[in-house]
Amino acid sequence: MARNRQLAALSFHRHDNATSTMTLITISVMLLPFYYVPQFASSQLQVLPNGQHNEEDGQASSNSPAAEDDSIIITTGQHTANSSSSYFIFPSQEQLVLQSIDSSRQMDLAVLNGTWRVETARILTQSLAGLDPQPPEMASVVDHDIPSNETGRQIHLRIYDPGVRDKPSPALVFLHAGSWTAGTVDDFDNSIRRLANSSGLLVAAIDYRLAPENPFPAGLNDVLDTVKWIKENGESIGIDPNRIALGGDSAGANLALASAIALRNEGQGDALRALYLLNGVYTPEKNTESMRLFGDGGYGITKIQLQWAMNLTFQRPEDWSNPLAFPLLDNFSGNLPPMYIAAMGLDPLKDESILLSEKLRLAGQEYYLSIWPGVTHGAINLISVTPEIQQYIDAMSTYLKGVLVSDQQEPAA
Repeated sequence: MARNRQLAALSFHRHDNATSTMTLITISVMLLPFYYVPQFASSQLQVLPNGQHNEEDGQASSNSPAAEDDSIIITTGQHTANSSSSYFIFPSQEQLVLQSIDSSRQMDLAVLNGTWRVETARILTQSLAGLDPQPPEMASVVDHDIPSNETGRQIHLRIYDPGVRDKPSPALVFLHAGSWTAGTVDDFDNSIRRLANSSGLLVAAIDYRLAPENPFPAGLNDVLDTVKWIKENGESIGIDPNRIALGGDSAGANLALASAIALRNEGQGDALRALYLLNGVYTPEKNTESMRLFGDGGYGITKIQLQWAMNLTFQRPEDWSNPLAFPLLDNFSGNLPPMYIAAMGLDPLKDESILLSEKLRLAGQEYYLSIWPGVTHGAINLISVTPEIQQYIDAMSTYLKGVLVSDQQEPAA
């Protein structure tokens, strides 16, 4: 399939120095999935959110109550040891982190200086397609365009089949990362193949609409339309509609959990057998201990990048108090599917998964929390860099297979 791999002439700061392809790929992975195009009124190093959103220019302002009292200062220069330096990290991850520190902080400066563009972010995300030179082969990969509830629109759905013998078969519905603003199924093709190969299950990957052109709840609506279509028509594409799990990576995990809440609200809480949520974004608050430890640019994504990614997506003030935008605002009562929650040990968002688990416990919901030591945000996309991550994915796949095929013949491995 054709992919745009143009990486030339990109700059992360005001300088015009050429950036190597390897550096671009490293940065795109480490900062994945929070690429966005913030425009900022001030050229100072202090974030003072204000202003209006301009859709044509991709400008973002803060509608977030959490951001109003939260100024941020960027620290540049050498990476200095702090209390996070004693945390276990795989050597390959550490090398990746060290290579990306300066570029991550320069990206923060580009955010503040108004020089970061969504087009640049999307080209960087496309570079992920070349990171994994030997993704698993599939028995088949088939594209479908399914109808949405909006007249004249269709949603792209791709089915990855690792070699399932009997159909209709259980399936994982997958939502890619990209901070709601970047990424396609093509861009994340390699990691989706690895998920299918690990689980032995069909994987149905959705191309949902992206902000800022299509702000919340457009992407969420695409996910809900797709899940409902599979429930009614899944057998026509080989999926058992009564045996589907919904999940995703980062922003995709946010959309998956929000979809489960929306389905519960509509009286369809039993539509999903399980959720699998990898390093998700669940709350508008970004003042956790893990954010303090890992959100300064030393471990990939930063607090500044997260805040502005959210501002691009959640453009109305009322979005910030909506549980469908930030699921931790929900009370988690009623009929919800069991949840497998994965948090990365060195992720600024780690504590959000822990907070989610605690709230589910208090609500009496079934959940399983797994913290993956030694890895940073977006680990599912870094298997070719850190092969140990495969074991974490295999453990998650073991759970998902148990939920979806416990009373069926085991799917092809």
